[in-house]
Amino acid sequence: MKVHTQTYKENVSLLGRELDSKITYILNGVETELGSEELNSVTPHYEGAILKSVMKQLDIDSNIEIPKDTIVNYQFGVKVGEDANGNVYEYIDYGNYIVYDVEKQEDTSSYKIICYDKLLYSMKDYEDLGISYPLTINDYISAVCTELGLTFANDEDTYVNYDKIIEAERYLTEDGESLGYTFRDVLDELAQVTASTICINDDDELEIRYITNTNDTIDEEYFKDINVNFGQKYGPINSVVLSRSAGSDNIYLKDDASIQLNGLCEIKIEDNQILNFNDRDEFIQGIFNQLDGLEYYLNDCSSTGITYYDLCDRYSVSIGNNTYSCVMFNDEVLVTQGLEENVHTDMPEQTETDYTKSDKTDNKINQAYVIVNKHELDIQSLTSQTSKLNNDVNGTPTYEIFTNYTIGDTITGTVYELIDDEYTETEDTTYLANKNYYIKVNTGGLSNQITTVTEQVNQIQTTTYTKTQIQSITSGQNYFVTNDETYQSGTKYYALVSNEYILLIEGTDYIVGNAISGTVYEYGAVSNVSSEEINIDSSGMTVAHLNGEGVIDSPTEGTYNQYGVSLKEVNDGTVGDEIFF
Repeated sequence: MKVHTQTYKENVSLLGRELDSKITYILNGVETELGSEELNSVTPHYEGAILKSVMKQLDIDSNIEIPKDTIVNYQFGVKVGEDANGNVYEYIDYGNYIVYDVEKQEDTSSYKIICYDKLLYSMKDYEDLGISYPLTINDYISAVCTELGLTFANDEDTYVNYDKIIEAERYLTEDGESLGYTFRDVLDELAQVTASTICINDDDELEIRYITNTNDTIDEEYFKDINVNFGQKYGPINSVVLSRSAGSDNIYLKDDASIQLNGLCEIKIEDNQILNFNDRDEFIQGIFNQLDGLEYYLNDCSSTGITYYDLCDRYSVSIGNNTYSCVMFNDEVLVTQGLEENVHTDMPEQTETDYTKSDKTDNKINQAYVIVNKHELDIQSLTSQTSKLNNDVNGTPTYEIFTNYTIGDTITGTVYELIDDEYTETEDTTYLANKNYYIKVNTGGLSNQITTVTEQVNQIQTTTYTKTQIQSITSGQNYFVTNDETYQSGTKYYALVSNEYILLIEGTDYIVGNAISGTVYEYGAVSNVSSEEINIDSSGMTVAHLNGEGVIDSPTEGTYNQYGVSLKEVNDGTVGDEIFF
Protein backbone atom coordinates (compact mmCIF):
# COMPACT_ATOMS: atom_id res chain seq x y z
CA MET A 1 0.00 0.00 0.00
CA LYS A 2 1.29 3.45 -0.91
CA VAL A 3 2.26 5.66 2.00
CA HIS A 4 -0.60 7.94 3.05
CA THR A 5 -2.34 9.33 6.13
CA GLN A 6 -5.87 8.76 7.37
CA THR A 7 -6.62 12.37 6.44
CA TYR A 8 -5.67 11.64 2.84
CA LYS A 9 -7.95 8.59 2.77
CA GLU A 10 -10.87 10.60 4.10
CA ASN A 11 -10.35 13.64 1.84
CA VAL A 12 -9.84 11.74 -1.44
CA SER A 13 -13.41 10.40 -1.18
CA LEU A 14 -15.06 13.78 -0.50
CA LEU A 15 -17.13 15.78 -2.92
CA GLY A 16 -15.47 19.10 -3.70
CA ARG A 17 -11.98 17.71 -3.03
CA GLU A 18 -9.05 19.67 -4.43
CA LEU A 19 -6.50 17.70 -6.47
CA ASP A 20 -3.04 18.28 -7.85
CA SER A 21 -0.50 16.51 -10.06
CA LYS A 22 3.19 17.10 -10.53
CA ILE A 23 5.84 15.53 -12.71
CA THR A 24 9.51 16.16 -12.07
CA TYR A 25 12.55 15.27 -14.14
CA ILE A 26 16.16 16.30 -14.61
CA LEU A 27 17.29 17.41 -18.08
CA ASN A 28 20.80 18.67 -18.77
CA GLY A 29 21.45 18.89 -15.05
CA VAL A 30 18.39 21.07 -14.40
CA GLU A 31 15.38 19.81 -12.44
CA THR A 32 12.02 20.68 -13.99
CA GLU A 33 8.60 20.39 -12.36
CA LEU A 34 5.36 20.34 -14.33
CA GLY A 35 2.16 21.07 -12.45
CA SER A 36 -1.55 21.22 -13.14
CA GLU A 37 -1.10 24.20 -15.47
CA GLU A 38 1.19 22.22 -17.81
CA LEU A 39 -0.46 18.80 -17.44
CA ASN A 40 -3.79 18.22 -19.22
CA SER A 41 -4.10 14.64 -18.00
CA VAL A 42 -2.03 11.93 -16.33
CA THR A 43 -3.00 8.24 -16.30
CA PRO A 44 -0.94 5.70 -14.36
CA HIS A 45 -2.12 2.11 -15.00
CA TYR A 46 -1.10 -1.53 -15.01
CA GLU A 47 -2.49 -4.99 -15.73
CA GLY A 48 -1.27 -7.67 -13.36
CA ALA A 49 -1.85 -11.18 -12.02
CA ILE A 50 -0.13 -13.82 -9.97
CA LEU A 51 2.64 -15.81 -11.65
CA LYS A 52 3.72 -13.10 -14.10
CA SER A 53 5.81 -9.97 -14.36
CA VAL A 54 3.99 -6.63 -14.44
CA MET A 55 5.20 -3.46 -16.14
CA LYS A 56 3.49 -0.23 -15.10
CA GLN A 57 2.65 2.48 -17.60
CA LEU A 58 2.18 6.25 -17.35
CA ASP A 59 0.33 8.19 -20.07
CA ILE A 60 0.77 11.96 -20.06
CA ASP A 61 -0.95 14.72 -22.05
CA SER A 62 1.33 17.70 -21.54
CA ASN A 63 1.67 21.21 -22.94
CA ILE A 64 5.43 20.79 -22.52
CA GLU A 65 7.47 18.27 -24.52
CA ILE A 66 9.52 15.81 -22.50
CA PRO A 67 12.33 14.20 -24.51
CA LYS A 68 12.40 10.45 -25.12
CA ASP A 69 14.37 8.37 -22.58
CA THR A 70 13.95 11.00 -19.86
CA ILE A 71 13.23 9.55 -16.42
CA VAL A 72 10.20 11.23 -14.85
CA ASN A 73 8.61 10.95 -11.41
CA TYR A 74 4.86 11.30 -10.90
CA GLN A 75 3.09 12.36 -7.71
CA PHE A 76 -0.65 12.79 -7.16
CA GLY A 77 -1.90 15.12 -4.43
CA VAL A 78 -5.06 15.80 -2.44
CA LYS A 79 -5.64 18.94 -0.37
CA VAL A 80 -5.60 17.98 3.32
CA GLY A 81 -5.60 21.42 4.96
CA GLU A 82 -4.34 24.98 4.96
CA ASP A 83 -1.52 26.84 6.63
CA ALA A 84 -0.12 30.35 6.63
CA ASN A 85 1.30 29.77 3.15
CA GLY A 86 -1.98 28.57 1.68
CA ASN A 87 -3.27 25.14 0.70
CA VAL A 88 -1.53 22.03 2.01
CA TYR A 89 -1.47 18.95 -0.24
CA GLU A 90 -0.50 15.42 0.61
CA TYR A 91 1.12 13.61 -2.31
CA ILE A 92 1.32 9.93 -3.14
CA ASP A 93 4.42 8.87 -5.04
CA TYR A 94 3.62 6.74 -8.10
CA GLY A 95 7.29 6.08 -8.83
CA ASN A 96 9.64 6.69 -11.74
CA TYR A 97 9.03 6.06 -15.42
CA ILE A 98 11.06 6.17 -18.64
CA VAL A 99 9.71 8.25 -21.52
CA TYR A 100 9.26 5.74 -24.35
CA ASP A 101 7.35 7.66 -27.00
CA VAL A 102 6.48 11.31 -27.64
CA GLU A 103 3.91 12.42 -30.21
CA LYS A 104 2.87 16.01 -30.87
CA GLN A 105 -0.88 16.51 -31.26
CA GLU A 106 -1.23 19.28 -33.79
CA ASP A 107 -4.90 19.94 -33.08
CA THR A 108 -4.25 20.81 -29.43
CA SER A 109 -0.55 21.77 -29.62
CA SER A 110 0.07 19.33 -26.79
CA TYR A 111 2.20 16.20 -26.47
CA LYS A 112 1.04 12.65 -25.97
CA ILE A 113 3.77 10.99 -23.91
CA ILE A 114 3.92 7.26 -23.12
CA CYS A 115 6.18 6.10 -20.28
CA TYR A 116 7.00 2.74 -18.66
CA ASP A 117 8.70 1.77 -15.44
CA LYS A 118 12.16 0.21 -15.49
CA LEU A 119 10.87 -3.24 -16.36
CA LEU A 120 11.15 -1.72 -19.84
CA TYR A 121 14.83 -2.67 -19.65
CA SER A 122 13.77 -6.33 -19.85
CA MET A 123 12.13 -5.88 -23.26
CA LYS A 124 15.15 -7.08 -25.17
CA ASP A 125 16.49 -10.41 -26.37
CA TYR A 126 17.87 -12.69 -23.71
CA GLU A 127 21.64 -13.14 -23.89
CA ASP A 128 24.49 -14.86 -22.08
CA LEU A 129 24.75 -13.67 -18.45
CA GLY A 130 28.39 -14.67 -18.06
CA ILE A 131 27.64 -16.92 -15.08
CA SER A 132 28.61 -20.45 -14.15
CA TYR A 133 26.11 -23.24 -13.54
CA PRO A 134 24.75 -24.77 -11.38
CA LEU A 135 23.51 -21.87 -9.24
CA THR A 136 20.52 -20.98 -7.08
CA ILE A 137 17.35 -19.23 -8.23
CA ASN A 138 18.33 -16.28 -6.06
CA ASP A 139 21.76 -15.98 -7.67
CA TYR A 140 20.24 -16.35 -11.12
CA ILE A 141 17.72 -13.52 -10.55
CA SER A 142 20.55 -11.37 -9.18
CA ALA A 143 22.53 -12.03 -12.36
CA VAL A 144 19.53 -11.07 -14.51
CA CYS A 145 19.14 -7.83 -12.55
CA THR A 146 22.82 -7.03 -12.97
CA GLU A 147 22.52 -7.56 -16.73
CA LEU A 148 19.49 -5.22 -16.84
CA GLY A 149 21.05 -2.55 -14.63
CA LEU A 150 18.52 -3.11 -11.86
CA THR A 151 18.84 -3.69 -8.12
CA PHE A 152 17.28 -6.90 -6.78
CA ALA A 153 15.16 -5.95 -3.77
CA ASN A 154 14.97 -9.52 -2.41
CA ASP A 155 18.62 -10.49 -2.78
CA GLU A 156 18.99 -11.11 0.97
CA ASP A 157 15.49 -12.52 1.48
CA THR A 158 14.03 -16.01 1.57
CA TYR A 159 11.14 -16.59 -0.81
CA VAL A 160 9.60 -19.55 -2.65
CA ASN A 161 12.31 -21.73 -4.25
CA TYR A 162 15.02 -19.10 -3.71
CA ASP A 163 17.55 -21.82 -2.86
CA LYS A 164 16.60 -24.33 -5.56
CA ILE A 165 19.20 -25.07 -8.22
CA ILE A 166 19.27 -24.30 -11.95
CA GLU A 167 21.60 -26.92 -13.37
CA ALA A 168 22.36 -25.33 -16.75
CA GLU A 169 21.48 -22.50 -19.12
CA ARG A 170 17.81 -22.87 -20.07
CA TYR A 171 17.23 -20.00 -22.53
CA LEU A 172 20.13 -20.35 -24.99
CA THR A 173 21.39 -23.25 -27.05
CA GLU A 174 24.55 -25.07 -26.00
CA ASP A 175 26.36 -22.86 -28.53
CA GLY A 176 24.98 -19.72 -26.91
CA GLU A 177 22.51 -19.00 -29.71
CA SER A 178 19.15 -17.34 -29.08
CA LEU A 179 16.03 -19.42 -28.62
CA GLY A 180 13.74 -16.42 -29.13
CA TYR A 181 13.32 -15.49 -25.45
CA THR A 182 13.42 -11.96 -24.11
CA PHE A 183 14.45 -11.07 -20.57
CA ARG A 184 10.78 -10.25 -19.95
CA ASP A 185 9.85 -13.84 -20.92
CA VAL A 186 12.42 -15.10 -18.42
CA LEU A 187 10.99 -12.86 -15.67
CA ASP A 188 7.50 -14.26 -16.39
CA GLU A 189 8.83 -17.80 -15.89
CA LEU A 190 10.71 -16.77 -12.73
CA ALA A 191 7.44 -15.40 -11.35
CA GLN A 192 5.97 -18.88 -11.85
CA VAL A 193 8.98 -20.55 -10.23
CA THR A 194 8.71 -18.25 -7.19
CA ALA A 195 4.87 -18.32 -7.11
CA SER A 196 4.91 -14.52 -7.11
CA THR A 197 4.30 -11.37 -9.10
CA ILE A 198 7.52 -9.68 -10.29
CA CYS A 199 7.45 -5.90 -10.59
CA ILE A 200 9.41 -2.69 -10.07
CA ASN A 201 8.82 -1.13 -6.66
CA ASP A 202 8.77 2.57 -5.72
CA ASP A 203 12.54 2.47 -5.19
CA ASP A 204 13.12 1.29 -8.79
CA GLU A 205 14.13 -2.18 -7.59
CA LEU A 206 13.02 -5.47 -9.08
CA GLU A 207 10.80 -7.11 -6.46
CA ILE A 208 9.45 -10.61 -5.88
CA ARG A 209 6.04 -9.56 -4.61
CA TYR A 210 3.39 -11.60 -2.82
CA ILE A 211 -0.17 -10.63 -1.92
CA THR A 212 -0.07 -8.29 1.08
CA ASN A 213 -2.95 -7.91 3.52
CA THR A 214 -3.51 -4.18 4.09
CA ASN A 215 -6.33 -4.66 6.65
CA ASP A 216 -7.97 -1.69 4.93
CA THR A 217 -11.67 -1.42 4.14
CA ILE A 218 -13.45 0.97 1.77
CA ASP A 219 -17.20 1.44 1.31
CA GLU A 220 -19.77 2.87 -1.12
CA GLU A 221 -18.36 6.39 -0.78
CA TYR A 222 -15.47 5.43 -3.04
CA PHE A 223 -17.62 4.11 -5.92
CA LYS A 224 -19.78 5.57 -8.63
CA ASP A 225 -23.41 4.55 -8.87
CA ILE A 226 -22.73 2.63 -12.12
CA ASN A 227 -20.43 -0.23 -13.07
CA VAL A 228 -19.90 -1.70 -9.62
CA ASN A 229 -19.71 -5.49 -9.82
CA PHE A 230 -18.73 -7.79 -6.96
CA GLY A 231 -19.87 -11.21 -5.93
CA GLN A 232 -18.10 -13.99 -7.81
CA LYS A 233 -15.28 -15.55 -5.83
CA TYR A 234 -12.16 -17.17 -7.27
CA GLY A 235 -10.65 -20.03 -5.30
CA PRO A 236 -9.61 -21.36 -2.98
CA ILE A 237 -6.75 -22.72 -5.08
CA ASN A 238 -6.31 -26.36 -4.12
CA SER A 239 -4.26 -27.90 -6.93
CA VAL A 240 -1.00 -26.97 -8.64
CA VAL A 241 0.02 -28.76 -11.84
CA LEU A 242 3.34 -28.54 -13.68
CA SER A 243 2.97 -29.51 -17.31
CA ARG A 244 5.37 -29.91 -20.17
CA SER A 245 4.58 -28.82 -23.73
CA ALA A 246 1.07 -29.39 -25.12
CA GLY A 247 -0.21 -30.31 -21.65
CA SER A 248 1.77 -33.56 -21.54
CA ASP A 249 3.44 -35.26 -18.59
CA ASN A 250 1.79 -33.55 -15.64
CA ILE A 251 2.90 -33.71 -12.04
CA TYR A 252 0.72 -32.22 -9.33
CA LEU A 253 0.05 -31.54 -5.69
CA LYS A 254 -3.51 -31.08 -4.50
CA ASP A 255 -5.51 -30.53 -1.33
CA ASP A 256 -8.14 -33.29 -1.44
CA ALA A 257 -10.02 -32.01 1.61
CA SER A 258 -10.42 -28.56 0.02
CA ILE A 259 -11.44 -30.08 -3.31
CA GLN A 260 -14.16 -32.12 -1.62
CA LEU A 261 -15.43 -29.06 0.25
CA ASN A 262 -15.06 -26.34 -2.41
CA GLY A 263 -14.60 -28.09 -5.75
CA LEU A 264 -11.44 -28.16 -7.84
CA CYS A 265 -9.57 -24.87 -8.40
CA GLU A 266 -6.41 -25.63 -10.34
CA ILE A 267 -3.38 -23.57 -11.31
CA LYS A 268 -1.41 -25.06 -14.21
CA ILE A 269 2.10 -23.92 -15.15
CA GLU A 270 2.97 -25.05 -18.68
CA ASP A 271 6.24 -25.31 -20.60
CA ASN A 272 8.34 -23.36 -18.10
CA GLN A 273 11.96 -24.00 -19.09
CA ILE A 274 13.20 -24.04 -15.49
CA LEU A 275 10.38 -26.43 -14.52
CA ASN A 276 10.69 -28.58 -17.63
CA PHE A 277 13.15 -31.15 -16.32
CA ASN A 278 13.04 -34.12 -13.98
CA ASP A 279 13.93 -32.06 -10.90
CA ARG A 280 10.64 -30.17 -11.05
CA ASP A 281 9.17 -32.12 -8.13
CA GLU A 282 11.74 -30.25 -6.00
CA PHE A 283 10.05 -26.96 -6.99
CA ILE A 284 6.36 -27.84 -6.87
CA GLN A 285 6.08 -28.15 -3.07
CA GLY A 286 7.05 -24.51 -2.48
CA ILE A 287 4.73 -23.28 -5.22
CA PHE A 288 1.85 -25.33 -3.81
CA ASN A 289 2.48 -24.15 -0.24
CA GLN A 290 2.34 -20.51 -1.40
CA LEU A 291 -0.82 -20.82 -3.51
CA ASP A 292 -2.85 -23.39 -1.56
CA GLY A 293 -5.96 -21.73 -0.13
CA LEU A 294 -5.61 -18.46 -2.07
CA GLU A 295 -9.01 -16.90 -2.79
CA TYR A 296 -10.41 -13.47 -3.59
CA TYR A 297 -13.46 -11.84 -5.12
CA LEU A 298 -13.54 -10.81 -8.74
CA ASN A 299 -14.57 -7.23 -9.37
CA ASP A 300 -15.12 -4.63 -12.05
CA CYS A 301 -15.85 -1.19 -10.75
CA SER A 302 -15.52 2.52 -11.43
CA SER A 303 -14.40 4.54 -8.44
CA THR A 304 -14.35 8.21 -7.68
CA GLY A 305 -10.75 7.58 -6.67
CA ILE A 306 -8.94 5.41 -4.15
CA THR A 307 -5.39 5.94 -5.46
CA TYR A 308 -3.40 4.53 -2.53
CA TYR A 309 -3.58 0.78 -3.17
CA ASP A 310 -0.59 -0.84 -4.83
CA LEU A 311 -0.19 -3.94 -6.97
CA CYS A 312 -1.01 -7.16 -5.02
CA ASP A 313 -2.62 -5.32 -2.08
CA ARG A 314 -5.46 -7.26 -0.43
CA TYR A 315 -8.27 -4.99 0.73
CA SER A 316 -11.93 -5.28 1.72
CA VAL A 317 -14.95 -3.64 0.13
CA SER A 318 -18.05 -3.16 2.29
CA ILE A 319 -21.28 -2.77 0.34
CA GLY A 320 -24.53 -3.01 2.27
CA ASN A 321 -24.36 -6.04 4.53
CA ASN A 322 -21.66 -7.75 2.43
CA THR A 323 -17.89 -7.53 2.66
CA TYR A 324 -15.70 -8.68 -0.24
CA SER A 325 -12.01 -9.50 0.10
CA CYS A 326 -10.28 -8.30 -3.08
CA VAL A 327 -6.75 -8.13 -4.49
CA MET A 328 -5.49 -5.21 -6.57
CA PHE A 329 -4.28 -6.65 -9.89
CA ASN A 330 -5.54 -4.19 -12.53
CA ASP A 331 -5.75 -0.47 -11.94
CA GLU A 332 -6.20 2.69 -14.02
CA VAL A 333 -6.23 6.17 -12.45
CA LEU A 334 -7.40 9.01 -14.73
CA VAL A 335 -6.38 12.43 -13.46
CA THR A 336 -7.75 15.37 -15.44
CA GLN A 337 -9.65 18.23 -13.89
CA GLY A 338 -11.25 15.53 -11.79
CA LEU A 339 -10.39 11.97 -10.72
CA GLU A 340 -11.67 8.57 -11.79
CA GLU A 341 -10.25 5.13 -11.05
CA ASN A 342 -11.15 1.87 -12.80
CA VAL A 343 -10.38 -1.35 -10.97
CA HIS A 344 -10.94 -4.89 -12.16
CA THR A 345 -9.81 -8.40 -11.31
CA ASP A 346 -10.62 -11.04 -13.90
CA MET A 347 -11.11 -14.79 -13.60
CA PRO A 348 -7.80 -16.59 -14.23
CA GLU A 349 -7.74 -19.26 -16.93
CA GLN A 350 -9.50 -22.39 -15.75
CA THR A 351 -7.89 -25.80 -16.30
CA GLU A 352 -8.75 -29.33 -15.22
CA THR A 353 -6.10 -32.04 -15.40
CA ASP A 354 -6.71 -35.76 -15.85
CA TYR A 355 -5.10 -36.84 -12.60
CA THR A 356 -5.31 -40.52 -13.55
CA LYS A 357 -2.57 -39.84 -16.10
CA SER A 358 -0.52 -37.66 -13.77
CA ASP A 359 1.52 -38.18 -10.62
CA LYS A 360 3.03 -36.27 -7.71
CA THR A 361 6.58 -36.77 -8.97
CA ASP A 362 8.38 -37.76 -12.15
CA ASN A 363 9.01 -41.25 -10.72
CA LYS A 364 5.80 -42.85 -11.96
CA ILE A 365 4.04 -41.37 -14.98
CA ASN A 366 2.01 -44.26 -16.40
CA GLN A 367 2.20 -43.17 -20.02
CA ALA A 368 4.67 -42.20 -22.71
CA TYR A 369 5.34 -38.47 -22.69
CA VAL A 370 7.25 -35.84 -24.63
CA ILE A 371 9.64 -33.26 -23.20
CA VAL A 372 10.19 -30.17 -25.34
CA ASN A 373 13.86 -29.47 -24.63
CA LYS A 374 14.40 -26.11 -26.28
CA HIS A 375 17.85 -25.86 -24.75
CA GLU A 376 19.10 -28.74 -26.90
CA LEU A 377 16.82 -27.91 -29.84
CA ASP A 378 15.34 -31.38 -29.99
CA ILE A 379 12.39 -33.39 -28.77
CA GLN A 380 13.22 -36.35 -26.62
CA SER A 381 10.67 -39.16 -26.48
CA LEU A 382 10.95 -40.77 -23.09
CA THR A 383 9.11 -43.70 -21.60
CA SER A 384 8.30 -43.22 -17.95
CA GLN A 385 8.34 -45.81 -15.23
CA THR A 386 5.42 -48.23 -15.33
CA SER A 387 4.48 -51.47 -13.70
CA LYS A 388 4.20 -53.37 -16.99
CA LEU A 389 7.30 -55.15 -18.31
CA ASN A 390 6.31 -54.88 -21.95
CA ASN A 391 7.49 -51.23 -21.98
CA ASP A 392 11.01 -52.56 -21.52
CA VAL A 393 11.10 -53.76 -25.13
CA ASN A 394 9.70 -50.61 -26.74
CA GLY A 395 12.56 -48.17 -26.18
CA THR A 396 14.67 -46.39 -28.80
CA PRO A 397 17.40 -48.70 -30.23
CA THR A 398 20.94 -47.74 -29.30
CA TYR A 399 24.27 -49.54 -29.03
CA GLU A 400 26.50 -50.32 -26.08
CA ILE A 401 29.96 -51.84 -25.95
CA PHE A 402 29.83 -55.55 -25.08
CA THR A 403 32.60 -56.97 -22.85
CA ASN A 404 31.11 -60.16 -21.42
CA TYR A 405 33.04 -62.61 -23.56
CA THR A 406 36.39 -64.40 -23.81
CA ILE A 407 38.71 -64.04 -26.79
CA GLY A 408 38.14 -67.03 -29.06
CA ASP A 409 34.57 -67.71 -27.89
CA THR A 410 32.02 -68.39 -30.62
CA ILE A 411 29.81 -65.40 -31.32
CA THR A 412 26.13 -66.21 -30.75
CA GLY A 413 23.28 -63.81 -31.32
CA THR A 414 23.66 -60.50 -33.11
CA VAL A 415 26.84 -58.52 -32.35
CA TYR A 416 27.93 -55.30 -34.05
CA GLU A 417 31.10 -53.41 -34.94
CA LEU A 418 31.45 -49.64 -35.39
CA ILE A 419 32.67 -49.09 -38.95
CA ASP A 420 32.83 -45.59 -40.49
CA ASP A 421 30.58 -44.22 -37.74
CA GLU A 422 27.91 -46.83 -38.44
CA TYR A 423 27.02 -49.92 -36.41
CA THR A 424 27.28 -52.95 -38.70
CA GLU A 425 26.63 -56.59 -37.85
CA THR A 426 30.02 -58.28 -37.43
CA GLU A 427 31.17 -60.93 -39.89
CA ASP A 428 33.44 -62.48 -37.26
CA THR A 429 32.47 -65.93 -36.06
CA THR A 430 34.61 -65.76 -32.90
CA TYR A 431 35.58 -62.88 -30.64
CA LEU A 432 38.91 -61.43 -31.76
CA ALA A 433 41.50 -59.49 -29.76
CA ASN A 434 41.93 -55.70 -30.11
CA LYS A 435 38.39 -55.14 -31.39
CA ASN A 436 35.33 -53.57 -29.82
CA TYR A 437 32.01 -55.37 -30.12
CA TYR A 438 28.58 -53.85 -29.48
CA ILE A 439 25.08 -55.06 -28.77
CA LYS A 440 21.86 -53.27 -29.70
CA VAL A 441 19.78 -52.30 -26.66
CA ASN A 442 16.73 -50.19 -25.92
CA THR A 443 16.97 -46.90 -24.04
CA GLY A 444 14.48 -46.34 -21.24
CA GLY A 445 14.80 -49.98 -20.11
CA LEU A 446 17.39 -52.00 -18.28
CA SER A 447 19.92 -52.18 -21.10
CA ASN A 448 21.59 -48.87 -20.38
CA GLN A 449 22.52 -50.19 -16.94
CA ILE A 450 23.56 -53.77 -17.78
CA THR A 451 27.31 -53.07 -17.61
CA THR A 452 27.11 -52.17 -13.93
CA VAL A 453 24.51 -54.67 -12.79
CA THR A 454 27.00 -57.14 -11.23
CA GLU A 455 27.99 -54.50 -8.69
CA GLN A 456 24.66 -52.82 -8.13
CA VAL A 457 21.91 -55.44 -7.78
CA ASN A 458 19.98 -55.34 -4.53
CA GLN A 459 18.39 -58.38 -2.93
CA ILE A 460 15.35 -59.81 -4.69
CA GLN A 461 12.74 -61.13 -2.28
CA THR A 462 9.47 -60.36 -4.03
CA THR A 463 7.23 -62.79 -5.88
CA THR A 464 7.29 -61.15 -9.30
CA TYR A 465 9.08 -58.07 -10.57
CA THR A 466 7.65 -54.80 -11.87
CA LYS A 467 9.70 -52.45 -14.00
CA THR A 468 10.13 -50.15 -11.02
CA GLN A 469 11.62 -53.04 -9.03
CA ILE A 470 13.95 -54.06 -11.86
CA GLN A 471 15.16 -50.46 -12.19
CA SER A 472 15.85 -50.52 -8.45
CA ILE A 473 17.87 -53.71 -8.97
CA THR A 474 20.12 -52.09 -11.54
CA SER A 475 20.54 -48.78 -9.70
CA GLY A 476 21.64 -50.30 -6.39
CA GLN A 477 18.79 -48.60 -4.53
CA ASN A 478 15.38 -49.70 -3.36
CA TYR A 479 12.49 -48.90 -1.03
CA PHE A 480 12.91 -50.06 2.56
CA VAL A 481 10.93 -49.74 5.79
CA THR A 482 12.06 -46.62 7.62
CA ASN A 483 13.77 -46.91 10.98
CA ASP A 484 12.54 -43.47 12.02
CA GLU A 485 10.05 -43.40 14.88
CA THR A 486 8.87 -39.87 14.05
CA TYR A 487 8.67 -37.98 10.75
CA GLN A 488 11.92 -36.08 10.12
CA SER A 489 12.40 -32.85 8.17
CA GLY A 490 14.24 -33.29 4.88
CA THR A 491 13.48 -37.03 4.59
CA LYS A 492 11.24 -38.33 1.80
CA TYR A 493 8.72 -40.93 2.97
CA TYR A 494 6.59 -43.29 0.85
CA ALA A 495 3.49 -45.47 1.29
CA LEU A 496 2.91 -48.71 -0.60
CA VAL A 497 -0.47 -48.48 -2.37
CA SER A 498 -1.60 -51.07 -4.95
CA ASN A 499 1.98 -52.31 -5.38
CA GLU A 500 3.23 -48.76 -6.11
CA TYR A 501 5.25 -46.50 -3.82
CA ILE A 502 3.56 -43.10 -3.39
CA LEU A 503 5.50 -40.08 -2.10
CA LEU A 504 3.97 -38.64 1.09
CA ILE A 505 3.67 -34.86 1.11
CA GLU A 506 4.90 -32.95 4.16
CA GLY A 507 2.11 -30.89 5.69
CA THR A 508 -0.55 -32.79 3.75
CA ASP A 509 0.07 -36.49 4.47
CA TYR A 510 2.10 -36.05 7.63
CA ILE A 511 3.52 -33.47 10.04
CA VAL A 512 7.20 -33.35 10.97
CA GLY A 513 7.67 -34.59 14.55
CA ASN A 514 4.55 -36.75 14.63
CA ALA A 515 4.91 -40.44 15.44
CA ILE A 516 5.05 -42.81 12.48
CA SER A 517 2.30 -45.43 12.53
CA GLY A 518 1.81 -48.25 10.08
CA THR A 519 4.41 -49.20 7.48
CA VAL A 520 6.25 -46.25 5.93
CA TYR A 521 9.16 -46.53 3.51
CA GLU A 522 12.26 -44.60 2.47
CA TYR A 523 14.24 -44.93 -0.76
CA GLY A 524 17.99 -45.41 -0.91
CA ALA A 525 20.94 -47.77 -1.10
CA VAL A 526 20.49 -51.31 0.23
CA SER A 527 22.68 -54.39 0.37
CA ASN A 528 23.68 -56.31 -2.78
CA VAL A 529 22.73 -59.86 -3.60
CA SER A 530 25.24 -62.68 -3.74
CA SER A 531 26.64 -63.75 -7.08
CA GLU A 532 24.65 -67.01 -7.01
CA GLU A 533 21.35 -65.11 -7.49
CA ILE A 534 22.21 -63.57 -10.86
CA ASN A 535 23.86 -64.89 -13.97
CA ILE A 536 25.20 -62.78 -16.83
CA ASP A 537 26.56 -64.47 -19.93
CA SER A 538 26.35 -64.11 -23.70
CA SER A 539 22.64 -64.96 -23.57
CA GLY A 540 21.93 -61.92 -21.36
CA MET A 541 21.07 -61.34 -17.71
CA THR A 542 19.10 -64.00 -15.83
CA VAL A 543 17.61 -63.14 -12.43
CA ALA A 544 16.03 -65.49 -9.89
CA HIS A 545 16.05 -65.98 -6.14
CA LEU A 546 17.88 -68.94 -4.63
CA ASN A 547 17.32 -70.49 -1.23
CA GLY A 548 20.11 -71.51 1.08
CA GLU A 549 20.57 -74.78 -0.85
CA GLY A 550 21.00 -73.00 -4.17
CA VAL A 551 17.55 -73.97 -5.46
CA ILE A 552 15.31 -71.38 -7.13
CA ASP A 553 12.49 -70.52 -4.76
CA SER A 554 11.07 -67.49 -6.61
CA PRO A 555 7.92 -68.09 -8.72
CA THR A 556 9.61 -66.82 -11.88
CA GLU A 557 12.99 -66.58 -13.56
CA GLY A 558 13.57 -63.50 -15.71
CA THR A 559 15.99 -63.11 -18.62
CA TYR A 560 16.90 -59.82 -20.32
CA ASN A 561 18.93 -59.52 -23.52
CA GLN A 562 18.98 -57.61 -26.80
CA TYR A 563 15.80 -59.40 -27.95
CA GLY A 564 13.65 -58.32 -25.03
CA VAL A 565 12.49 -59.57 -21.64
CA SER A 566 11.40 -63.16 -20.91
CA LEU A 567 9.68 -64.55 -17.82
CA LYS A 568 9.52 -68.29 -17.17
CA GLU A 569 7.41 -70.02 -14.58
CA VAL A 570 9.22 -71.89 -11.77
CA ASN A 571 7.67 -74.91 -10.00
CA ASP A 572 9.47 -76.63 -7.13
CA GLY A 573 12.78 -75.16 -8.23
CA THR A 574 12.39 -76.25 -11.86
CA VAL A 575 12.23 -73.65 -14.64
CA GLY A 576 9.20 -74.30 -16.81
CA ASP A 577 7.29 -72.67 -19.67
CA GLU A 578 7.70 -69.09 -20.81
CA ILE A 579 4.81 -66.96 -19.56
CA PHE A 580 5.82 -63.57 -20.97
CA PHE A 581 8.02 -62.22 -23.73
